[in-house]
Amino acid sequence: MARPKSVNLSKLVQSGSCVSRTKSSFIHWGKTDSKKKYDISRDEDLEQYDIVCVGPCVQDNTWPKYLEKEMDVTCGNFSVNGIDHFTVVHNALYVLENYKTDVLILYLGPYDFLLPKRYRIDDYYVHRIVSPTDDLGTYSEWCNKNYASIRNIVSNKLLMLKNYCNKNEISMHIFYTDKEIKPYLSLQENVLPIYINEFDKSDRQKNFAISLMGILH
Repeated sequence: MARPKSVNLSKLVQSGSCVSRTKSSFIHWGKTDSKKKYDISRDEDLEQYDIVCVGPCVQDNTWPKYLEKEMDVTCGNFSVNGIDHFTVVHNALYVLENYKTDVLILYLGPYDFLLPKRYRIDDYYVHRIVSPTDDLGTYSEWCNKNYASIRNIVSNKLLMLKNYCNKNEISMHIFYTDKEIKPYLSLQENVLPIYINEFDKSDRQKNFAISLMGILH
């Protein structure tokens, strides 16, 4: 496939886009899909986890770390900083298809009104993670005008994830970092009755993990 003249590959890669060979690759801030480690909580990924967590927070002392310690389990933290709801669900599907686990915890941050922007260039896909501060002109405007459509796209993606979990007997739990965001209707029975804010405070992270233990037990 000829490279579109309107797209500058080197500029995209420099902006922090993830270049991959497939649509389904893990989306992150790296430049290529050659990265072998996605679990940020340890030096090497495991093949199997008791719990996997996927979301937009990457601080060191986060609730997955406390959860692993307090419950004495293996808890993989497959987080990517600042990602939108679609990317969280997309990455969760990748994690479940490539690692073994019995429990998935999905945490959805405030960016429910954005979609990652994907380019097709030669034999590669370029996934660009979008943030509210990006100057993307018409694309940002499109996201703002099509909020309902974006929520519908994410909802359909969540249903795919739910069906995958049901088929493979994986227990799925969802929580929101912003209680102002309405849960997706089709997944309300999977939403936990707790939420977390102020991710930079380690004491809140620990208290949240303790609350989460009471639900998971």
